[in-house]
Amino acid sequence: MSLPEFPFQFLPSLMREKVVQVMGGQDRLSFSTISEDANKLSKPRKQQAKIVTIKLYGDIKLKSDIEQFPSLIIQLARDVNITPEQVYSKCQYINGVKQNEKIWKNLKRSRYSLRDWIDHYMELVKCDAITLKLKLFGSRTNPASLLKVIQGLNVEQIELIGQVEEEGMRVVQQCPTVKRVHFGFYFPTGNERLELLSREFDEFVTSSSDHSKLSLHEILLLRSKVVTMMRTGLDKHSLNSLLKEWENGWNPNFEAMLFHCVISIGDKPDILNGIYYREVVDDDKDVSRFNSEAAAAWSNGNWGEKAYQIQRKETGVKANLNFAPFSPRCLMVKLIVQH
Repeated sequence: MSLPEFPFQFLPSLMREKVVQVMGGQDRLSFSTISEDANKLSKPRKQQAKIVTIKLYGDIKLKSDIEQFPSLIIQLARDVNITPEQVYSKCQYINGVKQNEKIWKNLKRSRYSLRDWIDHYMELVKCDAITLKLKLFGSRTNPASLLKVIQGLNVEQIELIGQVEEEGMRVVQQCPTVKRVHFGFYFPTGNERLELLSREFDEFVTSSSDHSKLSLHEILLLRSKVVTMMRTGLDKHSLNSLLKEWENGWNPNFEAMLFHCVISIGDKPDILNGIYYREVVDDDKDVSRFNSEAAAAWSNGNWGEKAYQIQRKETGVKANLNFAPFSPRCLMVKLIVQH
C-alpha cells in the first residue's frame, strides 16, 4: 500500500514556510529549483552562514560554513565568462556521500548563469560575505570575466593557491572589497609589487617561494594589520632595524606579525641590541590573531615561555616579541601588539 502524497500545495502559506525551513539542506536546495515560489519559500529570514567559500579549481564549488548544508558544484565548459548553455550544476553532500542522480537532474537549470547560481546559493544560506579561492586559474580563465561575475559581491578574502600568476593578481588588485589576501608561489615584481605591499589589508600572507622573499625595505612598505611571511630576507641586523622602526612608529595599523628569517636562537642579543624591553610571560602561544593555514601550521612551534615586551616611543603601545626554532639556522618570529 503506497502512502498518499503530502498535500504541500494546499497548506496555508505560513505552514508551507515552516515545512520548508525544517527541511535538510539537500532537500531545501533541491526544492528551491522547482519554481520561483519554491525559491522564495526556501530563503531563510535570518542570517545563517558567516562566510561562503567559492573555489575555482577548474570547476567552481560553493560551500558555506553551515555543517549540514550541501556544497554546489558549477561545472564550466570553457571560460568563466559562460553563457547559460555552457554551465550545469550538481549538488553534493559535504560528507562525500554520492549525490542523488534524480536531484542532480532536477538541479540542471540551463537558463542560470554562473552569477545566478552564486546569488541563488548566497540567498539560500542568507550570507553576504565571500572567500574566493583560486587554484587552476590562468590561461583558460579571463580575470576580467571573473571580476564581472563577482562585481558587487562582498569578497572579503582572496586566496591564490599554487601557481596562480598575473591573472590572480589582477583579481586582487581590482576587487575593491577584499580585506584579507593570501598569496601563492607567485608574487609580482616592480610597481605591482610595491602597490600590493603598501595597500591596507586586514591580513596579508605570503608563501615560502623565492618570489615572496621580502627584504627589510619591502617589509617597511607594509600597511596591513596582520602579516604572515613564510620567507623573508631578514638577518639579525635587519630584524633589529625592523624592531627599531616599529618603536619609532612604523605602520600605525599594525596588530600582529609572524614570519621566518635566517637567524639562530643565539642571535637574540644582536636582535635586541639598543632596544628597551622587559621579559613577560607569553600568553599568545596559540597565535589566535592569525587566520591563515600557514600560521596554523606554526601555531604549535616551540615558543619561549617568556616574551620580550617592547614599546612604541611616542604612543606607549606595547608588543610582545617571541621566537621559536625552525631549524638550526632559522627562527620563527612573532610580534603581537598587546591590548
